[in-house]
Amino acid sequence: MADPREHKGGDGKKPGDLSDAVKMGASAADIIKEFLNEAPSDAAAIRAQLDAEEAAKKPPYDRATALPGALPTIRVNRLKPLEVVARGWDALLASNDPEWIFRRQDQVVTVSASGDETPRIVSAGPAAIHGYLLRTANWLRVRDGKDGETEIPCEPLRFMAMDMLSIPSEKLPRLDSIIRAPVFVEGGRLIRTPGYDEASRLYYAPPRGFVEPDVPEVPTDRDVAAARGLLLDRWLVDFPFEADADRTHAIALMLLPLVRRMFRGPAPLHVIEAAERGTGKSLLARVLMAPSQNALPEPSTLGKEPEETRKKITSLLLAGRQVIFFDNLSGPVDSAELAAVLTSETWEDRLLGSSVPVTAPNRATWIATGNNAELSTDIARRSIRVRLNRKMERPWEWQGARIKDLEGWTLGHRRDLLGAALTLVQSWCVAGQPASTAHLGSFEGWARTLGGIMAHAGMPDFLANLSAMYEQADTSLREWRTFVLRWWDEHGENPVAAGQLATIADNNGLLGSVLGMATTDRARAVRIGKALNRQRDRVLSGLKITTANSDHQSMYRLEIVDATIAPPRKLALPRPSGWSSPLPPTPRDEDRW
Repeated sequence: MADPREHKGGDGKKPGDLSDAVKMGASAADIIKEFLNEAPSDAAAIRAQLDAEEAAKKPPYDRATALPGALPTIRVNRLKPLEVVARGWDALLASNDPEWIFRRQDQVVTVSASGDETPRIVSAGPAAIHGYLLRTANWLRVRDGKDGETEIPCEPLRFMAMDMLSIPSEKLPRLDSIIRAPVFVEGGRLIRTPGYDEASRLYYAPPRGFVEPDVPEVPTDRDVAAARGLLLDRWLVDFPFEADADRTHAIALMLLPLVRRMFRGPAPLHVIEAAERGTGKSLLARVLMAPSQNALPEPSTLGKEPEETRKKITSLLLAGRQVIFFDNLSGPVDSAELAAVLTSETWEDRLLGSSVPVTAPNRATWIATGNNAELSTDIARRSIRVRLNRKMERPWEWQGARIKDLEGWTLGHRRDLLGAALTLVQSWCVAGQPASTAHLGSFEGWARTLGGIMAHAGMPDFLANLSAMYEQADTSLREWRTFVLRWWDEHGENPVAAGQLATIADNNGLLGSVLGMATTDRARAVRIGKALNRQRDRVLSGLKITTANSDHQSMYRLEIVDATIAPPRKLALPRPSGWSSPLPPTPRDEDRW
């Protein structure tokens, strides 16, 4: 076998040993390769390994120190401006294997991470693009002289970065999000290969040293029972869920980031609430997200002003956040911005200090926590509830936890928890993805998918607590219902002026948010008139709010639309002149009149 210490230099002479070869300009890799070429066939495996390692040294890993000879050459003053830009794109795209630079909506972005930090999506600015171009091509300026042409190294032309950011190449791979765990996508395909997945536009970046969980290709009933037992009887056993529906919704929330690409359309806000602080709302939110995110989610707060909320939503979605977690809701939650994003697949806004619109995909998991959270009708109908109830005056004093450090335990058992969750989904996929019969308006895809998985896994009462949540959380609904009942008691189906209705609201301490700081009868009448116009044709307790305008003023009246639930009048009033019931007489009608 050839001696690797004997290497022929560029002049054909043998330097005698490895150190002499290095002094003569030969690289260690060249020396070893030549040695292997002269070696017998038993070195084939070593040669193949070296070739594989060399092939793996592609951008972006070596683009910062790429050798000039390995890069394309671009002579900037021999090309037209658009040709220079096109050559710059060619150089960037040639370096994009494996993928590191992407297009996200109308922006050029990269996946950035250093050390053990969580990878994140970073928008590329002009300086970044200039630097990438500098490292992915040899840039030369040709100068004509008496002795011929001279090539002088130069930088990429300054206008190039701005042009490339303004009109990103269609050949750039599209990126939606970074994922930290295997996830299922449409059709039931499980993404578990690190790197970029073109079909789903996801970039899978598992943590260093992560061992993939075991997921049976065809889970048995025993596999499903074991997975369900780990999640409910071991992991979440210490949380005081008020009902089976709350427990089922908690598991559905844990699974949502793992199946978010299996359905189209938005996903609702998951409201984790309790009667008293210290019950474990925030802890539950954090541990439910930890397996899929490889970290405890960072909490945020809703803005006090609409502009603040809008800016926060925009920044979180542009950053590609997979989980958006609003902790400790306070006061009634009535945000048009939050209501809009919860039913949108794409969010559009403008950047701070700019008139240029930006868009971002909305595939996030939305979570909020609060004590007896008060939600407007618009927010409540876009939400599902997970309610905890320790049934004690000071729940934070409870000492019966079987897992003392649940956050640490969750991160330490991440692989097992992920394996259990993915097994439940895989079993549902193998069974043909039976759809759930549960329905939630605006969130049909979510309800069909998560409800189907929950039913197949034997977890009952999916969406069974919606009515209770609406009644308890929607204070506006309760207040309007009470107001309508007082109105009905005093006036029945007679037309009533706005001023009279303002008096009813004022005397009963109702609709304070509508009347506001109005101090005169006229101001109160105007305010409640505007509110009633917004409530026109709304049905509450079987009674519909309608208008009955006269020649002189706006009038309002109630109509019975469901005699089975419309309440009887408490005050007996004479029939209005020319009155006729819109419904056939019923015993209740006869008693009323």
